[in-house]
Amino acid sequence: MHFQSIVTGVSLLLAGASALPSPHKVETIQPEKRAVGGVYMCTEANWSGNCQYLAYPVDTCVQLSDEWASQVSSFGPDAGTSCMIMQGHCSSSEDFYGDIVSPGYADLSTIEWSDRMTSYLCFAESVTSGNSTLNH
Repeated sequence: MHFQSIVTGVSLLLAGASALPSPHKVETIQPEKRAVGGVYMCTEANWSGNCQYLAYPVDTCVQLSDEWASQVSSFGPDAGTSCMIMQGHCSSSEDFYGDIVSPGYADLSTIEWSDRMTSYLCFAESVTSGNSTLNH
């Protein structure tokens, strides 16, 4: 009787072991498709510090939160998007720098815009010419 209990216990143990996930199984995860109008920004140059990806509809002025306003040192829009970064509120910008396209700027200090941006506005690039639809 004792022998039968051991055999039953070993059988259950082996059956349970086959249900465990294999340590060599690789799961494929598809990356999230980014939308036109998306931007990636970081508080330090070379895409470091605190970073975030934001996606708003094109032709929408985005006012940065207090946490991000005048703190951005890297800025890059997604492919197919052209952006204008601004200093000041969306409706009353004091200064702006326009036509930033992918991959953007890893170091905004190269265009004298590190830690100045408080808002931005993005546009869809024209498919035929590759130029921004921004009218100056």
